[in-house]
Amino acid sequence: MLAGTTARDAVYIEGGTKGADGLLAACDAPGVFIVRRPEGTLVTTNGEKAKTFAEIVADVELGDLLGFPLPKEAAVASGCPLVVVGRRKDGAVLASIATSPAFLSATFNAARALCPAGTTYTVEQPLDVLRERTRVQLP
Repeated sequence: MLAGTTARDAVYIEGGTKGADGLLAACDAPGVFIVRRPEGTLVTTNGEKAKTFAEIVADVELGDLLGFPLPKEAAVASGCPLVVVGRRKDGAVLASIATSPAFLSATFNAARALCPAGTTYTVEQPLDVLRERTRVQLP
């Protein structure tokens, strides 16, 4: 986002993400808004998005704010939730968007709009994404 190689102007970091404190420290710069909430943190260069995030009461609103085509609850309700994950060459996660089979194409398009050229994409199971994010061995 800060490199300016995509149209992305906001990044959401889920609470409990390993390494988030270092990332947030690196983003602390003029013109960057960092809005912390108990469930996660929004880093943005868009003051309106920062204000909106501070007032959000539902995941649906967060998905809309970030440009995701399907709310997380709807992906789960589909009975077959999936996650589209975009990674840099070094494996760092650039995007992680919940979806359903019916919205897979739209979610890939949303991820492509948020990530720079050279990003690789996979479709993963939610539990696998959570394992990676928290580095906790779940059963």
